[in-house]
Amino acid sequence: MMLFGTYVNPLAVLVAAVVGFAIGALWFSNLLFARAWARAYGLETISTEEMQRTAARAYVVTFVAFAVMAFALAIIIGRIGITFWLGGLKAGVLAWLGFAATTALITNVFTRRPINAFLVDAGYYLVALAAMGAIIGGWR
Repeated sequence: MMLFGTYVNPLAVLVAAVVGFAIGALWFSNLLFARAWARAYGLETISTEEMQRTAARAYVVTFVAFAVMAFALAIIIGRIGITFWLGGLKAGVLAWLGFAATTALITNVFTRRPINAFLVDAGYYLVALAAMGAIIGGWR
């Protein structure tokens, strides 16, 4: 479909959003950074029941946010003319550096969270945006 003067592949956008969401499921699992993230945010005492009560809303909002990110990244990648996965990956890393990492850092400084909170959150967005960019860039 044509949007903002560029072709956007809706299937690539959907797959990129699903992959970004799935990376978060792994990233914030006990296998990787769940405990470090919970400690950094002071959430290690929240019960499983409490987390499950708010999980559905959080998952929906997260998926919608990743769909918006994938859509915007697809437009940027299309406007730049990237047609290869490596170019898309680089565009995702640049989007992370210019927007996600800087926004997360500003939030981290003003909320006085430990640097570990920033590292876990920003690391997630780096991996997710790089993967999403590679998918969108390669699937033209």
